[in-house]
Amino acid sequence: MQFTVASVLNIFLFGSIVAALVLLLLRKTAFLRKIGPTCGIIVLAMVVFRMLLPVEFPYTYNFYVEDILTPFRLLFEIVLIEAPVEIMVRHVLLMVWAGGVLYLLIRKVWVYRKLQSYVSLLDFQPLPEFCRENGLEAPGAEAEAVSAVVVKDAVSPYLTGWRNPRLVLPEMDYSTQQLEYIIQHELMHRKGGDIFWKVLLDLLCTCFWWNPVFFFLKREFFHLIEVRNDARLAEALSEEDQLAYMECLFDTAVKSRQKSMVLGTPFNNSRAGELKQRIRLFSDGYHLSRRLQTVFIAGAVLVLFLTTTVVVDATSTDPPPGGGTPITPENAYLIQNGSQYEVYLTEEGYLCTVDDLLGFEKLPVYESLEEAEEAQREENSR
Repeated sequence: MQFTVASVLNIFLFGSIVAALVLLLLRKTAFLRKIGPTCGIIVLAMVVFRMLLPVEFPYTYNFYVEDILTPFRLLFEIVLIEAPVEIMVRHVLLMVWAGGVLYLLIRKVWVYRKLQSYVSLLDFQPLPEFCRENGLEAPGAEAEAVSAVVVKDAVSPYLTGWRNPRLVLPEMDYSTQQLEYIIQHELMHRKGGDIFWKVLLDLLCTCFWWNPVFFFLKREFFHLIEVRNDARLAEALSEEDQLAYMECLFDTAVKSRQKSMVLGTPFNNSRAGELKQRIRLFSDGYHLSRRLQTVFIAGAVLVLFLTTTVVVDATSTDPPPGGGTPITPENAYLIQNGSQYEVYLTEEGYLCTVDDLLGFEKLPVYESLEEAEEAQREENSR
């Protein structure tokens, strides 16, 4: 596998197009009703995984576009400062990228510490004990390590913490039945390891903060997790109980404040459109189509695989220094010399020396001239 500027730009463009199409489909309630939230989560996970690998594989075909893309490629090579250290546009972009990652990491750590500082001041009690005192149905075994507390803040109920999970409930006029629904819903997050996925996707969004597609993928991913938990609860509820659950969702959305949460899974942090979809799916149920599920997953696998087979790259019809033909993998190669690379033309011999591989990523690299000549002889003998 090879990491190049072209591979990063290609997955940014084509991967973003695929992700946008998937997100548009999942926003259609009729479509989601037929494939189910779990199928949607699987496809989103595949899209995220593909976008995390902006590399060229051994079977990747390089499709060269002459002249048109060259100005964009050369933009990265513009020298801004020549001395004492040469700084190009790409160096500045990398520094901006790293600076953005550092800033967002510090900010997320600060938000998390602030939340934990607030939580540490609360008087928690074991969740089973909390349920007994409030006349609630005893939760399952997964609740043994969970503690709970009621606060006056108008927040959505949420579960926070990894090793020591804590359930924070607002002081709202929930019925006993609705409190049981909320606790069951939040325990599903713990059982499904959803906090791990939240941390992972938060880190991805932090590392690739310049790509807005990751933020939309993260939001949709967690929306589908909420929809999945709703669907699992609905299976065991009567129509009357389902109505009470929907009222609980709506009341929480109206009365609570939405806020970003690190290492937390809120009961309802949905926007208006997402809340509407959750309620419609919960009330109307699902009409799953195995055929559509298969087509959706297989289609996503095929399209994502196709993004690994071709990389559109820039080349130029302009001759190299000193005249001649354009430099391609068919007529040139590189010899590594320390931190530099010597460019050789197959017919003419030595051409020039470059400091890095930018613009020459596709050329084969050899450790010595003898190795290059041996490779040429083997190629000619085939």
